[in-house]
Amino acid sequence: MKFADSHCHLTSNLLIDQVDLIIKDSQHLNIDYFVQGGICPEEWELQIKLAEQYKQIIPVFGIHPMWIAEQNSQTIESALDFLSKKIHLAKAIGEVGLDFRPQFIHSRELQIEAVLNQIEIAQFKNIPIVWHLVRCFEDIKNNPLMSDWFSQTSGYVHAFNGGWEQAHYYLQNGLKLSVGGAVTFPTNKKLHDVIKKINLESLLIETDSPDQKIFQSPTENNYPKYLWSIATTISEIKNLPVEKILERSTQNLFSLLNISY
Repeated sequence: MKFADSHCHLTSNLLIDQVDLIIKDSQHLNIDYFVQGGICPEEWELQIKLAEQYKQIIPVFGIHPMWIAEQNSQTIESALDFLSKKIHLAKAIGEVGLDFRPQFIHSRELQIEAVLNQIEIAQFKNIPIVWHLVRCFEDIKNNPLMSDWFSQTSGYVHAFNGGWEQAHYYLQNGLKLSVGGAVTFPTNKKLHDVIKKINLESLLIETDSPDQKIFQSPTENNYPKYLWSIATTISEIKNLPVEKILERSTQNLFSLLNISY
């Protein structure tokens, strides 16, 4: 079986010139599908070009909260209009969500409004959402309107790195969790505890390359080929074969994205 990286950014400036080599290196390890996290209209255009060139690329278009923090309402409105016109070329909307770190909190209301608009598009197209949720758990948990977001569509939290309280909350609200390089760090006990408790049916695996580091190579850019390192760590925690971890993650992903394999 061929395996999938549930979230990466081959359109990143750090990787875009190496895409052919990256895909070939990954294919040697049976990694043959690459979900691309969307950021903004310019990046969606790059995804479209890559998907035309490589059938392994799975486009996902979304308006990233970090991008929103640098824009005004008019620019965001134009991006939403563009998204509604291009979303037929993608398998999901993402990355969508909230990032309330200090450098982005000033755009809180713009982020929330953008989420609501993108949920409407996902509902209309009947496609899932790939969620970016950072430093916002307490806000979501204490706001019933935000909690209702997750029941309106299917989807998964990408780069999940929280504890069991957060994991259980998202799982109870119908989301799956996608775990990346953070799990490879031996000191990340809270995430290891989540991995012990979570059912494979709710778990996806990603690299989030090139951004998210892995313990085995903390100073080097991350690449999709390191999906094996992440899966190996998870297999050791759950005492299951690494191939089973990768296979189940790929099945979960394809079921969400309505892809046959």
